[in-house]
Amino acid sequence: MKKPGIIFVGPLAPPIGGVSSHVAGLAGLLSTNGFPCTILDGYSATQQKYIIPNVEHFVFRNPLRFFKIQWFLYSEKSNSGESIHLHFSQIIGHALIFAFFFKRGRKLFLTLHDGDQAGRYQRATWPLRLLARLMLRRMDKIVALSRKQEKFYISMGVSKRKVERWETTVTLPVVSDSTLLPSDIRALKPIEDGGEETILVTSGYPNESYGIDDCLELLDRVGAHYPCRLIVCLYGVSSQPAYEQKLRARLIAHPRVHLVDTLPAPGFFALLSKASLYLRPSRIDSYGLAITEALNLGIPSLASDVCGRDSRCTLFPTGDMKQFVEKAIEMIETGQKSRKRDDVGRISDQKFQNIVALYE
Repeated sequence: MKKPGIIFVGPLAPPIGGVSSHVAGLAGLLSTNGFPCTILDGYSATQQKYIIPNVEHFVFRNPLRFFKIQWFLYSEKSNSGESIHLHFSQIIGHALIFAFFFKRGRKLFLTLHDGDQAGRYQRATWPLRLLARLMLRRMDKIVALSRKQEKFYISMGVSKRKVERWETTVTLPVVSDSTLLPSDIRALKPIEDGGEETILVTSGYPNESYGIDDCLELLDRVGAHYPCRLIVCLYGVSSQPAYEQKLRARLIAHPRVHLVDTLPAPGFFALLSKASLYLRPSRIDSYGLAITEALNLGIPSLASDVCGRDSRCTLFPTGDMKQFVEKAIEMIETGQKSRKRDDVGRISDQKFQNIVALYE
């Protein structure tokens, strides 16, 4: 029996990040299981395409790009019976364009990836809040990536039967290419692999909520006891340009910090492989897909408890710098010799069936 087509509207690398990794992983997983998949990308910074076998990828640019995506969906290129799965960061933003979307017999799904939907909704003006409610009502299913999101959608009047809670996120298949790394990072070797230093790695948008400043403070505190370095991978466009400018100046000036910007997926996996410990002290988050990607490579990870995380990750209370430092030192002292990939992070048959059931 022929399986229905799926159109994903959302970002695809470059730049690589949590949302684009999720979209790419989901499309790759479903396409290899017989679902015809297409990705309509209105976010990529360049026309360069991230190639996924058997998945069509269209890049839309310029200020009218999401209207062009809607026109694409209205056109004869889209057929009745298909599923359209929207992936956006937040409820107040481009997602609102779909409040009046004409579905033409197709199922419309939504996943929002930012962890603070309620806060963004409350801070919005009443016309935008009205549009948000209309947009949510247009959806046949809404995928919640955390219990906090699930409660928010229900509080917005969305029927419980429309909210699908996924207990997992989908990661990219690991393909590593160290030649994509800057030479100074490529030369680093963590102490677990015979080097002389502990390598701390963090990644995220250059916004204050990602806690890059906390990682810098951690580096200075831990560095008083252990030889260590910090690699910071920044991606995406900051919503706080003044903060980003100051942050970059601090990172560049620090003698034990290595800064790298947007990496394609193989480069990001090579970067993670350099880590003794992956850090995610974010104050706003939806899941933190890079945590799972690090853990699957055998890299221990330390993150804030701001949202649901991978069960293998060590957590500390959000914003508690004392606990952040203490747990980091404890994990560094414990050490980890293995760099064997962890199959625990792969999707179980049951979880895969739950994903497939959404589209069938």
